[in-house]
Formats: sequence, C-alpha cells, structure tokens
Amino acid sequence: MDLHNYKRQFERQIELVKEDALISEENKKWIFKFSDYMLSDGISHGRVGRYILDLRKLAKMLNKPFQEANKEDIRRVIGELYPSCFLRETTFILSFSVNL
Repeated sequence: MDLHNYKRQFERQIELVKEDALISEENKKWIFKFSDYMLSDGISHGRVGRYILDLRKLAKMLNKPFQEANKEDIRRVIGELYPSCFLRETTFILSFSVNL
C-alpha cells in the first residue's frame, strides 16, 4: 500500500526531467540510467524520486555534463547545498556521479 503515492511522485520527477530544457540530453540519459539502476537494486520509488529531484537541481547547478564534472565542481556544489535543506543522501549522489 502506497499511502503517499510515491510511485506517482517518482513518475512526476521523470516527467519533469524530460520537460526541463535546462538539463542537457546527456544528463537526462544519465539520470534515467541512475534511476533504472537504483530501482533494479531494490531502492524504493520514493527514495529514487527524491534522488531524481536532487539530480535535477544538481544538473542545473553544475551547468555541465555530469561526466565532465571534476572534484572542484562537486565541492562548489556541495558548498552551495549544505546551507540549504538538501538531505545528506545528496552527497552520495554527488560522489556516485563523479565515479560513474
């Protein structure tokens, strides 16, 4: 039973990625690949939806393909994120994006 409708929230995050002109096609593909990987690993739709939300924001903050981001770029973004209300799991996504 999905009281919070996490699957629909997840689907909406996917739609928002597809619709966002500020996210490069390369980053969109990476976000979808990451999403598929996490779901296949048993991560819930709610959690993956949250990761996608964070990745959407990250893509806009980096303003470059994830694969081209270096440690300085990631540190800059983390420095911008910590004062905000991002979850600690966001740092996992950032480190994963550097290593993928």
